[in-house]
Amino acid sequence: MLSNSIQEFNPTHLATYTRNPAVLKMIAGVSESIYPIHKDDELRELALEMPYASDHGAVYHTGRYPEEGLFRGIDPADSPYETKGASLKESFPLLICARNALVVVSRLRKDVA
Repeated sequence: MLSNSIQEFNPTHLATYTRNPAVLKMIAGVSESIYPIHKDDELRELALEMPYASDHGAVYHTGRYPEEGLFRGIDPADSPYETKGASLKESFPLLICARNALVVVSRLRKDVA
């Protein structure tokens, strides 16, 4: 679905809100750089332009989800982005609150569009 959308709309960047490392991995498959996984000033500035974005060391949308969070059961933010790495909650402390999401912006690889 992501590949089809990229082919149809031919974007140069993707942006989303997430607390799920699986979403980050999906985006990584088509991107050369992903903020906040990679330190990238241009992408960080784009993240700050997203609605409800706020800077807390990384860019978050605080209060995005209801009080109980988006997920029932296991919170994906308890999982790592990289195998044997720190969980997203450990890497991005505001994710400890189930209501918060990362603002993610990536630069697409030129060979996917």
